[in-house]
Amino acid sequence: MNLPKLSIAARLYTIFALMAATTVALSMVAVSNAHRHAALTEEFESANAGSWNVERINGLIYASTMETRGIYMSPDRAEAAKYADLLVKVTDQIGSVIGDWQRSVRNNDALAFSNFAVRITGYQDALYKLAPLAKQSGPQAAREWAEKNLPTQVRAELSKDLEKLSQHYSDRASQIYTRIDEGIDRTAMLLSVLACFAVILAIAGTLTIARSVIKPITEITNVTQAVAAGDGSITIPFSNRSDEIGALAKSIGVFQIAMRSNEELNRTVRSDADFRSRRQEKMSSEISQFSAEVEATLAELGRISDEMLAASTQLAAAADNASSKTARAEEASSEASSNVRDIASAADELSASVNEIDRQVAQSNAIATKAVNEVESTNLAVKELDEAAARIAAARDAATASGVPLVINARVDLWLHSGAHDAAARMDEALRRARAYLAAGADCIYPIGLSDQAPLAAFVRALDAPVNVAAGPTMPNLQELARIGVARVTTATRLATLAFAAVDHAVGVMRGSGRFDVLDSPFTYADAQNLFAPR
Repeated sequence: MNLPKLSIAARLYTIFALMAATTVALSMVAVSNAHRHAALTEEFESANAGSWNVERINGLIYASTMETRGIYMSPDRAEAAKYADLLVKVTDQIGSVIGDWQRSVRNNDALAFSNFAVRITGYQDALYKLAPLAKQSGPQAAREWAEKNLPTQVRAELSKDLEKLSQHYSDRASQIYTRIDEGIDRTAMLLSVLACFAVILAIAGTLTIARSVIKPITEITNVTQAVAAGDGSITIPFSNRSDEIGALAKSIGVFQIAMRSNEELNRTVRSDADFRSRRQEKMSSEISQFSAEVEATLAELGRISDEMLAASTQLAAAADNASSKTARAEEASSEASSNVRDIASAADELSASVNEIDRQVAQSNAIATKAVNEVESTNLAVKELDEAAARIAAARDAATASGVPLVINARVDLWLHSGAHDAAARMDEALRRARAYLAAGADCIYPIGLSDQAPLAAFVRALDAPVNVAAGPTMPNLQELARIGVARVTTATRLATLAFAAVDHAVGVMRGSGRFDVLDSPFTYADAQNLFAPR
């Protein structure tokens, strides 16, 4: 970035402020997406619950049909009374499921559910009337009453209603799933754009520091060394800049002028010293010559001794005058030396200041680099963990307050999304979430999608709490799961899908060939009745 009118500090503060704003934007996007994803997930679970209620009612209607057939086929009133009691129990179960279902119906499901609710209520009333009639009047009377008041068209209409509800919930689940996928893609794109912007800001900050701070200071350091070495003709770079580097360059220029003045002073001192030395040598030579002449002519000039004494007095005065001048020259030399030492001391202090500035800039560079690295490594903190733990705690408090012995099986979904973490990071995050759920009140942890034996065993050992797994064709057997410490195994939807597969196969054979031998099964009607018998 080229910002010539701003100081270095202003440039760096601007870049860091933009990076902080980008970080805040990343956090806001993550939080907003978390709330939206939680709402869509709740809608998706509601649609799945509706589909499950459809299947439950369908099975109970089938069970009620079997009980009514048992009444019709009973040889006497006593046998019909047994089936009548079972019919009342099945009817009660239908009412219980309808009540639970009605409490969870959303506004967009109310219209589809209301028509079905009216029809199923009428069907229940007919079953409640049929059961006592079978006990009092016998199977034949019950059969005749049912042919008038409970025709097969009623069950056919109920089946159509259930098919419509099943299709409605299936369509809703598909739409919600599509919205979830679109939200994830949109959030991923937005986060990628913000991350790229943060990287661009980090690169801009690095380039600004490198080009506007490190490189100029390196050049100024080299120039300062040259100036200190006595090169007074070198040009000081960056003197025209208006930022901190320009101020530093101007101070080096002042130092250069001081060094030039010091050189001129040194030359002047050396010149004066040479002049004094030559003058003293000349005076010594003249005095020696004069003394020799005086000694040579002393005997001959005795008669003019008075004149010579006067001349000697004048010569002594001249010598005193010369000595006084020499003393003044020495005093000037000492003062010049003192000035040289003061300038040298100032030069040392300036050099120390330059070194301190260099150190502070290097320290600022390190701080900026660290800040950039911390921004780049900012992990979208996962807000869902706190919300999930809060929901578990709320469920546990509600169960405790109502006296219901509720077992909370908390699900950890990290293994359903293999691209989110590497193996070690996924394991650490899963354990962190599991411990948070246990601390919130969960009784058991369900790491859905974790089926490999080695990581499953490691998860159980590290958690040291009850762990639930879903049975499947690739899972170890029950004995092996018990050996590694798994506390609970659930079949989830496996048994239901097996039953659906058998029904689909039979329907396909009957529709394709018209034969019914596919309905031959060792599992008899009596076996089916025993499934509903009290244990």
